[in-house]
Amino acid sequence: MVEKHNYPKKSENLWTVNLEFTKCSKYVKRKDKNNMKAKEFANKFGVSVEEMCGITELSRQGLNDIVSGKNPKPSKAKRIALYNLRDYAAIRRKQEIDKANEDYENRMKMAEIFYVN
Repeated sequence: MVEKHNYPKKSENLWTVNLEFTKCSKYVKRKDKNNMKAKEFANKFGVSVEEMCGITELSRQGLNDIVSGKNPKPSKAKRIALYNLRDYAAIRRKQEIDKANEDYENRMKMAEIFYVN
């Protein structure tokens, strides 16, 4: 199915969008679901699944359902988990930046042994 839409400027040509509609059935894999497991998700954050459950305040099954896309409905628990993950990511980023800066300073001090007067 092709629909034509007017471009905001009248001097421009019309552009077309190809819209494809597919009928969903139980045998068709939904695109909003993914195959990621809780372990893979936790590894992306550099923690174990148990630590991720502690951060998000979710059970293992709840975490796995959300990560795999089996629980698409918004809920208070998902919102809390999102805020906790954002906070954790921000704190972890700051720690990593501080560590990188400290490593840089140490390397610069060590490099000074090559400085000759």
